[in-house]
Amino acid sequence: MNKTKSPAITAVSEYFAQGGMSSGFFLLESPVKETEKAMSFSAVKFNSYGNPYNGSAWVPKSKLQEVKNDFYTTGPDKMYLCPEWLYRQNFSN
Repeated sequence: MNKTKSPAITAVSEYFAQGGMSSGFFLLESPVKETEKAMSFSAVKFNSYGNPYNGSAWVPKSKLQEVKNDFYTTGPDKMYLCPEWLYRQNFSN
């Protein structure tokens, strides 16, 4: 498991300036649920037959980094950076 070090990024524009997804982090927006220790984001999942359905993926807050949205003109004011290894583990089937 590749543990990528959290970047010193505070805004979405900085994320793209550092290479976007090639930086080892994926950008997430608008959690659908939240607990004290985790956030849930919408995700397309697949059942055992390979049919897609709308589901959710939980990510620990301790692994997310909040960044200000200063890049997109529409969307939430804050977004989240998720390490690539964790994204692939939780959002990919």
